[in-house]
Amino acid sequence: AGVGLVDTNVTMTNVEAEQFIREVIAQSHTTRPLNDANPNVSCQAADGQFRFEAVIPPAAPSCSFVLRKYIRRGDITLTDYVVEGSLSANHDERLRKTVDSGATAIVGGQTGSGKTTFLQPLIRLAGGTDSVRRLILIEDTPELELPPGPMSRMHVQPDTSFGYQQAIFSALRQRP
Repeated sequence: AGVGLVDTNVTMTNVEAEQFIREVIAQSHTTRPLNDANPNVSCQAADGQFRFEAVIPPAAPSCSFVLRKYIRRGDITLTDYVVEGSLSANHDERLRKTVDSGATAIVGGQTGSGKTTFLQPLIRLAGGTDSVRRLILIEDTPELELPPGPMSRMHVQPDTSFGYQQAIFSALRQRP
């Protein structure tokens, strides 16, 4: 987990904050407009180093934004979690069996709890060029890295016609 909220002692007017938000968006992978009809944005920086969340009026009384810095830990494995004491050997074995069997698993947690970091080794276990299974990844902000193999990725934009429901329907129609 991260260090939590950090006070930067930086103060901006609403105009300055909105200009900053628009500059970050311009350098990101999002194509979503930011305006009165779409007053919020969730995107990742083009270099993948941080995730950005912002809300502007009328959805909020003033502009607000959060930058969440990513500190990539490299190719962390489930074994690394066991060595660190974050995962028991029993849980490691159960997760590996879950992935090997092709069963459905849900990873949930609060913002900043490490879900993305934890999913990476599971994705590497499930994938690979010799995999006979197809892994379909549905994200609203692209964060996870897919290994080579029979994998596909969909980016949902909930405020458009391609939201989570459409992505799930599409995924269910894709046969391995």
